[in-house]
Amino acid sequence: MIKRPTLTRALPALAIGMSLALSAAAPAQAQNWPERPIRIVVPYPAGGNADIIARGVAGPLSERLGQPIIVENKGGAAGVIGADAVAKAAPDGYTLLITPVTQLTSAPLGAKPTYRAETDFVPVAGIAATPLIYVAGNSANATDFKQFVAAARAKPFSFGSYGPGTSTHLLIAMMSEQLGLNMTHVPYKGENPMLTDLLSGQVQSGLLSIGITRAQVEAGKVKPLAVLGRQRVSFFPDVPTFTELGVKDLDWDYAVAMYAPAGVPKPILTKLETELTALLRTPAFRDALLARSNEPWQASSAELTKRLGSDIARWNKVLQNAEKFK
Repeated sequence: MIKRPTLTRALPALAIGMSLALSAAAPAQAQNWPERPIRIVVPYPAGGNADIIARGVAGPLSERLGQPIIVENKGGAAGVIGADAVAKAAPDGYTLLITPVTQLTSAPLGAKPTYRAETDFVPVAGIAATPLIYVAGNSANATDFKQFVAAARAKPFSFGSYGPGTSTHLLIAMMSEQLGLNMTHVPYKGENPMLTDLLSGQVQSGLLSIGITRAQVEAGKVKPLAVLGRQRVSFFPDVPTFTELGVKDLDWDYAVAMYAPAGVPKPILTKLETELTALLRTPAFRDALLARSNEPWQASSAELTKRLGSDIARWNKVLQNAEKFK
């Protein structure tokens, strides 16, 4: 008579077998990645600079990976809603995030994202780095920063931002306090709505990406006042930085990068970083970025991780004194 294993003895063996099967399947899935379309989430409305960069990446990266890449705009809460969706997505390499570094590192004042930038995302690679530029609409009647400050002291002015408590709100509020201005804050859901109101005179100033404002500056419809970065930019070499103008703590570079949810298998991340970095090195892609007023930024995953950490620490210092700007 043949004895059959009891259920209690069979279960451990079954569990071990399933574990071995799953562990063998994971490398196989990673090795064959991608086998279906990839989704890139941009946590802002269509038409903004991050969206333009993401769509510029999607086409050529799709050709390199051999699968369609779909860009999905998922705006709201100053980027928190879209980033949250990616943080909660399956870590299989089929959902990615393209967003400014500051969007992850500088959560809006009072917001409580369910994700942590340093633990719930894995940086893939940097793509572009160009500082934001502070511009004035023609309703301000100012051709440079000095004239703007004088005008803003003489009559009520307003400034636009990407939302309450965001970097574009708090940094300009800090500037206003340093210079003794009393400007009204007007929040927007993205760059395009803010630019529309700047052109129509509904607001007098705002921080915007150069990719969105360059054509308007060259057409004389808005005036560039100052660069929110550590150094001047090649697109507007005559426009000074805030530091040069004597305004403290406004030297933040606007850098856009790609992220994946934490837990994506290492082989997928390596392949993705390799292909994206190779794409960034191609003259055609670099020229396309420059044509959209963005400087190429070849930051590795390790470099981007370091940048995240330093920016988070710096932003936490900003928040310590930011309650008064609500």
